[in-house]
Amino acid sequence: MVARNWKRPVVIALSAMLCIGGASSGRAETTVITLPNEAPMASTNRSPSTMELLQTWLSGFYREDGKQMEPVQFEILDRQLGGRRRDRILLKFRVHPTGGPINNYALMQCPKNRKPVEIQIVFVWQKKAGEWVGLYARGIPAYSDPCLVEPLWTKAELAMVLNPPSRPKQPSLSQADITSPPEGSPEREAILVAMKSMFEEQLGQKVTVTANELRVSGNWAWATVAPRKSDGSPFGRANWKRAYPHCELGPNEASAQMWMHKQAGQWRIGWPGHVCATDVMAPMGCYIGAPMALWAEDWRSFMQCEDEPPAYDKPYFDFWLGTNR
Repeated sequence: MVARNWKRPVVIALSAMLCIGGASSGRAETTVITLPNEAPMASTNRSPSTMELLQTWLSGFYREDGKQMEPVQFEILDRQLGGRRRDRILLKFRVHPTGGPINNYALMQCPKNRKPVEIQIVFVWQKKAGEWVGLYARGIPAYSDPCLVEPLWTKAELAMVLNPPSRPKQPSLSQADITSPPEGSPEREAILVAMKSMFEEQLGQKVTVTANELRVSGNWAWATVAPRKSDGSPFGRANWKRAYPHCELGPNEASAQMWMHKQAGQWRIGWPGHVCATDVMAPMGCYIGAPMALWAEDWRSFMQCEDEPPAYDKPYFDFWLGTNR
C-alpha cells in the first residue's frame, strides 16, 4: 500500500481544453495573450512571464507537428505569487477563440454552457528539475463530460493552496492507547451516527451504518464501515446501482474507510472514504493530523507522509476551514 504521488503534473486532455470559452469580463482593461504557434515548453525561468506560464501549462499536450493545440487567446484575470520561497504562482484566465462569437466556442462542446468558464492553475517551482509545473487546476471541463466543470477554489481555499499550512506533526501513539468500543456502547453509536447523513445523501433514504473495524484513541477514530438499510439488511442491487452507477463492488462487498474526529465533544467526519473505493484512504490522515498508528502500527513501512498538500481534494479544505462542522 503506497500513498499517492502528490507531485503529478496537470496534464489536460485536448478535447477538454477545446470546450472552454466565455464572454469577456466587462472590465475596462484586460490582458489578452496570444501564444506563438510553436511547440510549448515548460519554463525554466525562476521569474516567469505570464506567457511562459501558459506555455508551461500547454507543454503537457502533444501534437505531432510541434504546433500549438488551437489558435486561441488567453484573457488573464488574476496572477498571484505565494509560497514561503515564492515558489508558487496562481494564474486565472479564460480561453477565447481568435475569431467568432465567444459563447459559440463553448456552446459547440456543451449546449448547457451558458456561463463563462474560468480556469485556475497553480504552478509550483520544482527545484530539482529546475522548471515550473502546473501542479493543480480548477475549472477545467471533464474529459468524459465537457459540461461537467469542477468549481474554482474559493478565496479561503486558494489562500491554502498558495501558502499551504505545515503538515501536522504525527501524534505519539502506542497500541495500548487504542480501544474498540463494543457493540451498543454510546461511543460506538455516536461515531456511526456521525456518518449516517453522508450515506443517506448518497443513497436517498434512511440508513444504518455497520462497522467492520473501529479503532479509537482520544479524539480520533479509524473505521471501515458499510451502509445498510434501516432494518440492517443489505441494499438491493437496483438501489445500489442507482446510487453508485460506476461501483464495481456489490452492496454485500463494498465498504468505506473513514477518519473520524471528535470536536467540542461531538464526533464528525475527518476524511471520508468512498464506499466503492478500492485503494487505501488511510494516507489522507497525514494532512488532518490523524495518528497514523491508529490505522496500522507499522504504517511507516507502507507509506510516507508527503509535504505537498492534496489541494485537489475537497475534504482537505472541509476539515481545515471548518465546512464539515
